Amino acid sequence: MSAIGSALSGMQAASLQLDVAANDVANTNTPGFVPALGGLVEDMVAVAQAPILYAANAQVVRAADQTTRSLLDVLA
Repeated sequence: MSAIGSALSGMQAASLQLDVAANDVANTNTPGFVPALGGLVEDMVAVAQAPILYAANAQVVRAADQTTRSLLDVLA
């Protein structure tokens, strides 16, 4: 798998983590609801982590793009 493919997978995982946490928080007061991440504290941690994970993976995409451009410059 390429660096960009890995980073995009990481971005999708961060997005899914945020979606799951948001669903857990939205349904906290629903009778019988069992949160997927374990509870409100875990959900808040996931909400805080998601943008950091997304940004880190975006940086990997930028680095891979820059590396590819440099390689093409060398080969040109």
